[in-house]
Amino acid sequence: MRGMIVAIDKILRELKLPAGKTAVVGRPEAALPEGITVIPSAALRKQSGEYDNLFFLGALLRDIPAEEIFTVLRRIIRPGGRLVLVDDFGNEEIPVEQQDRAPRDKEKIIPDMLYDQGFRSVAYTSGPAGAYWTAVKFEQESRGVSLALLCHNQERYLRKGIYAALAQTYPALEIIVVNEGSRDKTTEILEKEFATIPQIKVVTHKEPKGVAASLNEAFGIATGDYLTWTGVDNILFPPMIEVLTSHLDTYPELGGVYSDYVVTDENGRFCYNVDLPDFTPRGLLERYIVGVSFLIRRTAYEKVGGCNERLRLSEDYELWLKIAEHYPLKRVPERLYGYRFHGKHLDPERKTRRRRQMEEVRKISDELRRRFAGSFGKERQG
Repeated sequence: MRGMIVAIDKILRELKLPAGKTAVVGRPEAALPEGITVIPSAALRKQSGEYDNLFFLGALLRDIPAEEIFTVLRRIIRPGGRLVLVDDFGNEEIPVEQQDRAPRDKEKIIPDMLYDQGFRSVAYTSGPAGAYWTAVKFEQESRGVSLALLCHNQERYLRKGIYAALAQTYPALEIIVVNEGSRDKTTEILEKEFATIPQIKVVTHKEPKGVAASLNEAFGIATGDYLTWTGVDNILFPPMIEVLTSHLDTYPELGGVYSDYVVTDENGRFCYNVDLPDFTPRGLLERYIVGVSFLIRRTAYEKVGGCNERLRLSEDYELWLKIAEHYPLKRVPERLYGYRFHGKHLDPERKTRRRRQMEEVRKISDELRRRFAGSFGKERQG
């Protein structure tokens, strides 16, 4: 293994790190200032205690799986403590798998890896002391997240959808179930099985109001700082809210984030993966790239006036275009959601109705593109 190519004492002076318990993982070439602990990489798994500052050689990722390394690092850095990841990769490939990331694309791979492993305030520096990333172990603020679950005659999937929401690893989650005039057993199930769960609020409409009106009503009573929604028949994977929240926490300038997802059949069997493109305003204008797994900052939702209740189709596309006029967005390259596709076994009448809806969606989307064409003169990257 190559040693460290920069002197730790130079980085310490350059960063002006606060005094505290400091360690270096690996075998640095330079002499270390007094009081700094050296942790051999072979002994990393056995470490205990909490460090204020921890230096780590990026080259070690070639020898130890990244997930295992960062599980240990997260354990031995105190909350608020700093990790310094030395960029000694050179032009070599980064041995970390991420969807559609080029193996040498360290500018995207390393920050996303750090965010997902519980670090925030990630920054890259290339200066006199060398090249390195810095990151801070996140002290979770548990910002409130409000999830609207929309349902209409979906008793078959109702329990699965609600339990998937309750199984989220993020603790501060509020669930608002909007019952859109269901005529099956949806109302009965909600009243008998979920009415006493404090985390859940239920809004019941005698007749369907449409997605936009339902969302505006749900988020009008929501308490969360971040907002999202889904149909109750879809599948939220357990870390979805936690992962998306971590990215909004890290980037206060973002209006929203979105992730990749998988498509299943109506029985939940895997069909295929959907890996979305990274955000650019032009890309969003050309087509709807946000997908179905996302989280919106409440202030952004309110700034643009929420969903347009005059639209019965493509209301989500218009909402994201409005948000992108004022805020950058960001893609998270993880599959965090399962979209349940019901089209395979539709009867002829429903297939005809779906074709007509898709034609209408295309017309509305074309009109939205013309309307917003002048708004994205300046490309804002997520």
